[in-house]
Amino acid sequence: MAIMLQICSQLEIIYHRLEGMTQLNLNEERSLNFSQTKEAQILVECVEHHNYVYLFSERFNDIFSIVFGMQFIGSITNICTLIYSLSTKNTFDDKFLAQGLVLLNILFQTFIYCIFGNEVMLKSLKVADVISMIDWTMLRRQSKLGLIMIAMRARNPIIITGGSMIPMSLNTFVTILRTSYTSYNLLKSSRV
Repeated sequence: MAIMLQICSQLEIIYHRLEGMTQLNLNEERSLNFSQTKEAQILVECVEHHNYVYLFSERFNDIFSIVFGMQFIGSITNICTLIYSLSTKNTFDDKFLAQGLVLLNILFQTFIYCIFGNEVMLKSLKVADVISMIDWTMLRRQSKLGLIMIAMRARNPIIITGGSMIPMSLNTFVTILRTSYTSYNLLKSSRV
């Protein structure tokens, strides 16, 4: 999760740099040549930084995708069996309380993974929004082309996945809850 926060922080650094590009041309104390050189330097750094963030997130996905996938499959299984077990108990005892706390823990842990994955996706999509809000009229043609390149890449968000097929997002969390409840209903109906 800390790595997902790092990805979000790096994307926010890119936002700040992109927003600061137009401020260079507003400063009349500096020469035009200096501001154009600085603008080109900032743009090159932003393009490289954006590429680095995408490569870093791809490596992160490659390394942890299987772990997250197993986590989600285990969570679905545990949620389903804990709900079933809790529903069959008639008394409120220590086991009931312990199972209830374990269920809340598993739900919270899954929610945390999904919320951070969702945040990474939203922040990566925001790069294109930040670029669209920049005052393009003050930038040179090469800078405009560089911004278009970043915006085109930002249209494909960074998606952290579990098992290379389960996107970690709030929709996934809701799907996990629905799947667990459906499995619980299946178990309950088979018991009768």
